[in-house]
Amino acid sequence: MLAALSRSNAFRMPRAVQQRATVSTTTVSTTIVRYSSSSSSSRSSSSLPQSQPPDANPEPNEATFASRGNWQPKSTPPNPNNKHFRFTSKLLRPTSPPPPPPVPLSPEALSESVSTLRSFLSSHKNTLLITGAGISVASGIPDYRGSSGSYYKNHSPITHDEFISNPSNRRRYWSRSLLGYKKMSSASPNVSHNSFSYLQSHSNLKYIITQNVDSLHTLSGSPPSSIINLHGVGADCVCMSCGIKSKRDEYHSALIRDNESFFKELQASTQNEEGPDLRPDGDAEVTVDYSEIVLPDCSACGDGIIKPDVVFFGANVDKSIVERCYEMCDECDGMIVAGSSLMVYSSFRFVKEMVKMGKRILVVNVGETRADGLEGVEKMEVDVGQVFGKLVEEVEEERKQQEMKKK
Repeated sequence: MLAALSRSNAFRMPRAVQQRATVSTTTVSTTIVRYSSSSSSSRSSSSLPQSQPPDANPEPNEATFASRGNWQPKSTPPNPNNKHFRFTSKLLRPTSPPPPPPVPLSPEALSESVSTLRSFLSSHKNTLLITGAGISVASGIPDYRGSSGSYYKNHSPITHDEFISNPSNRRRYWSRSLLGYKKMSSASPNVSHNSFSYLQSHSNLKYIITQNVDSLHTLSGSPPSSIINLHGVGADCVCMSCGIKSKRDEYHSALIRDNESFFKELQASTQNEEGPDLRPDGDAEVTVDYSEIVLPDCSACGDGIIKPDVVFFGANVDKSIVERCYEMCDECDGMIVAGSSLMVYSSFRFVKEMVKMGKRILVVNVGETRADGLEGVEKMEVDVGQVFGKLVEEVEEERKQQEMKKK
């Protein structure tokens, strides 16, 4: 196992200010996981390393739900899933207008939605939750395809190949990161994250697979062993040559150290503004010339490219992580999707797996999703935080009443 870098000497100035224009093809390792429709045991080749279950993974506490019933999926009209999205080699981009922002439900509609959610959870022994960018919007982190999504503002996230192959792209990314990431890193869990954490302790919600890189599930108190950060952790960095990991804040400090004049100019450029135009991946628009900034190299191997430890568009999720997610699908008999359009295949494949196994799925999302119309899928177009927050209020009140009866 690679040793952790010390804070005092995590990164060093590169040998030359001008970064290399080419990157060795041996610095990046990609994997391909093939999806098989035959059985869960044949999803990938037999040589695929088997990841071990989390060290601490206790059985969920017995649900405190007062009413338990048999949940039955309501039929959803077939929907051409991608008619409003166009495929490219890099991304799925929306071509239709953005969905309307979520509106507060009437008391009657809220009660019905909570009842549906309660019935779904109580009808399954173990439930797997997939979360997307939509649940973090209330924490101040924008999403891609929501009512004010990044794609509708013509923002294009950097791809893996763009970052690795071009030093200019890396300078642009890290200069934007200096401006935008601080706001993202200071975000706090909202009612959605806190509700999920609570339900993991007081219901049959067992695992969380999140597409988000903001670590808000962990900050809300969800057991780290129960969370899969499918696309990585934005607070970490990794060297693309030696693989050693470090903290993003440390790399930002090194960037500021080696580019003091640029950083002062960057700060001055936003003094008269409300704040930077934040993007979902933690960067922001920069009006200052970044073409000459120095990017510190890895001090462990001497000249490795430092990259956020996240899965950029166009890259592959590590195969051991994918296999662990499939194991979670096997262990759970129900799935909830919250705040995700599922337009990224890295998470949609697990929905397909649950459908293939005949397991039930509840989608809670405002706007079109890739799961619309799939067999066994029920959908609620409601605000995630409002419905889950109300459910937690009810469950907590019932729990307190039960405690009072015991006294």
